[in-house]
Amino acid sequence: MNYIFPVIILTFLLGCSYSEEERNFSDNTKIHKRDSIHLAEPKHNAVESVDSITGNHRFKECYANGKLKHEWEEIQMNGGIAVLAEQFYDTTGILILKKEYDYSDGTTYDETHIVLKSIEYYPTGLVKSRTSEEYFMMGERCPCGIWEYFDVAGRLTKKEQKGSCEDLKIDCL
Repeated sequence: MNYIFPVIILTFLLGCSYSEEERNFSDNTKIHKRDSIHLAEPKHNAVESVDSITGNHRFKECYANGKLKHEWEEIQMNGGIAVLAEQFYDTTGILILKKEYDYSDGTTYDETHIVLKSIEYYPTGLVKSRTSEEYFMMGERCPCGIWEYFDVAGRLTKKEQKGSCEDLKIDCL
């Protein structure tokens, strides 16, 4: 049991390096051999690890050049899978988009209310925009909260107030 945590940490550190040994299966799963660690990976070539404390699943997907492309964390919620957070990177490994998901306590998967907060970045690392959307699982998204836009120097250029993100009402439908 004591070896599980170091294996998870090592797996995450090796996340974007693939060796030549690969085995494909009929269910679109691949097994890559990385430094004697065998990991099952879905077709999207993401490396998966499981947090030993929360049980959340964490994924990393990389470009062919080995740079991180996309990472995200998922949980089981109300009979379905819910993403907690995502980060997207350009081909040089610079963060370009960050998304955080806040969930209400719905009794079913479809009744779960979600507020998605997104931050888009310039290649310099400065914030390009901050936006929020609300929706019910598998439903149409509506803008909510305060939307902010910034120029390349980081100065606020536009600020808009959308509907409330907290009232559990989808205002744009």
